[in-house]
Amino acid sequence: MEPLRPYEPYDTRKQFLECDRKVLRFFCLWDDSASMFGDRRELILYYFLCDDTIEIKEVVPPSSGRDATSLFLQRRKLPKYGPPGVYQPGQITDRAVLNLYRGLTGRPADGYLLDKYKLGKVDQEFYKDSDLFIGATINVWGRKVLLCDCDNFTKTYYKTKYGIGK
Repeated sequence: MEPLRPYEPYDTRKQFLECDRKVLRFFCLWDDSASMFGDRRELILYYFLCDDTIEIKEVVPPSSGRDATSLFLQRRKLPKYGPPGVYQPGQITDRAVLNLYRGLTGRPADGYLLDKYKLGKVDQEFYKDSDLFIGATINVWGRKVLLCDCDNFTKTYYKTKYGIGK
């Protein structure tokens, strides 16, 4: 017997509760000198362990003539192989809703059906903490960013979890 709304255990509370307020910080370099008027830009990459999201801020030196907005990448999951094609809304989700149905009542929506076979699911890999290490080059929407250094918390995190470091 197959239920109409299958139960799929997808709980991220444990990861959130264990890793809340724990952030890995990498100091990065983006070499844009090949483009016209381009130069090397220093960046700071923040990897949030609670939800595997990445935020990148640009280090703007004083009196550089650049705008004060230093956000290079808004906090989100960063795909490894970008830039992908343009996807429809709801195409990249953990659970796909097929439709809302009304039933025989006059109310707007009584329930929904989940796509248990995941026919329209787009498989996309995102960066994890195991992909980030000093010397690695990551793809940030077509820009190659080199991870140069990290802070002390990040060093101790990699030493305890993966055994990497001094």
